[in-house]
Amino acid sequence: MRRTAIVSAAILMALLCGCGGRNEVTARSINFTFSCSTDVSSPQGAVSYAVNRSGAAGTSLEVMSGTSKGLCWYWDGEGFSATYKGLAVKSGECVLPRSSPAAVLVSALSAAEKDGGLTRDGSGAFCGSTENGLDFTVTADAETYNIKTVSVPDCGIKADFYNYKTQSSA
Repeated sequence: MRRTAIVSAAILMALLCGCGGRNEVTARSINFTFSCSTDVSSPQGAVSYAVNRSGAAGTSLEVMSGTSKGLCWYWDGEGFSATYKGLAVKSGECVLPRSSPAAVLVSALSAAEKDGGLTRDGSGAFCGSTENGLDFTVTADAETYNIKTVSVPDCGIKADFYNYKTQSSA
C-alpha cells in the first residue's frame, strides 16, 4: 500500500511540474521584434552581426567581425541606408546584391512575419518563401519563441541567432 502511495505521489508531482510538457511554437507566436547576435555562414564566408528588428519596416544589421566590422545596413520601410566610420549613404531601395547574406536574411524575416508567410513542416520547423522566390526555413525556441535559425538552402545561407537582449517596454 505504501509503495502504491509513493508511486502515485511521484506521478502526480511529475504531472504538476509539467515534466515533458513544452510550449507549442506556432507561426504567430514567433518573436519577430528583437535585438540579438547572429552568426551567418554563406558561400562568401562567415560573418557575425548585431541584429535589431522592430518589425518589417525596421531592421538593421551591424557587422561585428572581419574587415567590414562596424559597417551597418538599415532597412526602414522607406528605403535603405548604410553607415561606416562616420559616412552614410541612403537609397530608395537596397543596393546590396539579392544573394547578399544580409539582404537574403532581411528578406526571409520580412516574408516570415507576414500573415500566412510560414507553414509548419514535419520536423517542427517552419517554411516560407521570399518575394523573389527563395525558399527558407525558420526554427524557434519553444520557451521564448525567439528565432534560433534561418536557413536559405538555395543561397547556401544559414544564420544562428543567440544572445537576445531583453526588450524594454515604453
